[in-house]
Parts: sequence; structure tokens; C-alpha cells
Amino acid sequence: MADDHELQHFSNAEHLNQAHDTLLQTLNRRMGKKQVYYDAKWFEPTVDAWATVPVIHANDHPDMTAYDRDPAAELARIKGRVVGRVENPKLSPTGHPRLLGDTRFNDAALDDKIAAGLLSLSTGFRAPVKDGALAGPVRPHHVLVFEENERDQPVDLGSGFLNKEHKDMGDDKKQAKGLFGFLRKKIKEEYPDIDLDKVEAEDHAAGEEPEQNKENEDMDAKDQATKAEMEKLQAELNKATEAMKAKDAELADLKNKATILENERKEAAWNEFKNKSWVPKGYLHKDNEAKTRERFEKDRAGLLEELLNKKDAAPGGQDGSEQVAHENKRTAATVGRFDAKAGKYVEE
Repeated sequence: MADDHELQHFSNAEHLNQAHDTLLQTLNRRMGKKQVYYDAKWFEPTVDAWATVPVIHANDHPDMTAYDRDPAAELARIKGRVVGRVENPKLSPTGHPRLLGDTRFNDAALDDKIAAGLLSLSTGFRAPVKDGALAGPVRPHHVLVFEENERDQPVDLGSGFLNKEHKDMGDDKKQAKGLFGFLRKKIKEEYPDIDLDKVEAEDHAAGEEPEQNKENEDMDAKDQATKAEMEKLQAELNKATEAMKAKDAELADLKNKATILENERKEAAWNEFKNKSWVPKGYLHKDNEAKTRERFEKDRAGLLEELLNKKDAAPGGQDGSEQVAHENKRTAATVGRFDAKAGKYVEE
């Protein structure tokens, strides 16, 4: 390894730039296509070994066996190079378990990419797996750094570089700003539908001027136009709603008047029926009047037919006499002869 220029560069501390706070691995989570559970207890025994592994810049992980056999050949195959190392590896003392460290690069261009939020990382290690979970101590092998894009994404979305700009590690304000930028980027990756405009407004209120550009101004103008259009439509909707309420009230009033008229009509018809001479008084007796009224309202034809049948069947009395006389008159009219001279029927 000492004969390889890249590896010598890696081991030469004077070429390394400032350290970047790094979340190397989220623990106690399932990772990868096989969803293997990364139990923090298997990272703890070998956590210091992460300070001995190379940081490799490439688009793909090296084959670990091939790298151990011939690092230069494997780096050439993946078009990669050793660009730095990890310092101060440790497990997070509080919060969700994480593997932390400081990453130093020997290439200032990579520092700039971190500041721009373009660089991501992925750990490479060996460990036994059983029943979908790590089953023994982790053996660190390397840390891969790569340019993140739509196709190349870290499996562990919780990993990444915290400080996005060159800074003095003792400068708490810059360190906090770098952490905020990292978290903001991760939120956008995992929750693209979240609107972070409110966060920008809070930054401005805290004394930091937000960046303004023509695109934002155009968006603001469009938002204002949309808001005005929405307010106009809402006003028209409110007006239409009030008109519908007025129509509903008018319709309800008409229905009420119609109900009153209908009740008056029914009452008049009932009173007229009660005063008919041929309606038996028993039907209007206080014990039967309600029942007769109900039949009059619901089955008037049936009630009238019943009463007419009773009238026709009456054996005597005024109604009966009239009916009998009428029938006799019709019978008498058919008895006689036709007088041709007189030109009419005559009774005999």
C-alpha cells in the first residue's frame, strides 16, 4: 500500500483539509434491499476501527475482497480514488443511535461540494447476518463518498455531512447553520411535499435576510394574482349562496301558504259532506266522526260508494219512496200502444 500514490496521499496528514462533522450510519434501523437490521450493539466493539479505513471517492462501492487483494486495481476498476479518512469515530451519546465521526479530505474540491450540499456517503463493512439482522461485530472496511443525484442516492437517508461550508469547528453559529442546512436537505429528500417557506420566514424574523431573486418575485406575483382570483370567486360564491337562501325562504313560504289553503279546502269539503241529508247520523256520531273523517280524507270514493249503496237499499222513508216511484214510473212508461193518428204512445 505504501507504494501506491493514492494511498500515500491518504496517509499524509499534512495534505488533509478541515474536518467535516459526519453522520456515518443510522443504527437500530433496517437497511438495504434485504432490510437487514443494524443493531447498534454490533458497532460498539469496533467503533475505533473506522479511523483506520479509507474514504473513497467513486460512484460505486469497491469489491472488498478485490480491494484487499489489490487496492490500486480495484480503485481503477470503479474509477475511484482515496480522498481522505475518518477521525474521532464514536456512537452518539444521546438520541437515536448513530455512528458519528469527522471526515477530512485531501481534495479542496470535495470540501466545496460539501458546502454546496452535493456530496453524500455510504459505509462499507463486513458483518455476519442471521435472521435478517446483524449477528456479530462489524468490521469496518471503507467509506464511499459520491455526488448525489436522482439516480445515485444513499441507502441510509440519515447519513451525510453536517457542516456544508468551510468553518472553524469552534464557531458555534456556523456549525449550527451547517446542521440546519443538512437537516433541511434531508427533509426535502424524504418529504418532498413539505413546504419549507415557513422556515425561511422564521429565519428572516431572526435577523437573517432571505435571498431574493426574480423567480421568487414572479412566484409572489402569481401567488397574489391567484389569491385575488380566489377571493373574487369566493365573493361570487357567497353571493350565489345568499340568493339560494332567499329562494329557499320564498319557496318555504309558498309551501306554507299552500298547506294552509289545502287544509282550508279539506275543511270546507268535510263540512259540506257532513251537511248532506243522505249521510247517516251514525257516521257523524262523536264516537265515529274521527274514523269517518279519516276515511273521507284517505278513501273518499270507497266511503261515498258505501253510503250510496245504503241509500239505494233503503226500504222506506223519503229516499226509499223516491227511488220506488222512479222505478215504477219507468216500468209504467213501457206499457201501452203507439197511436198512429195521434203520433204518440198512449197508456192503456
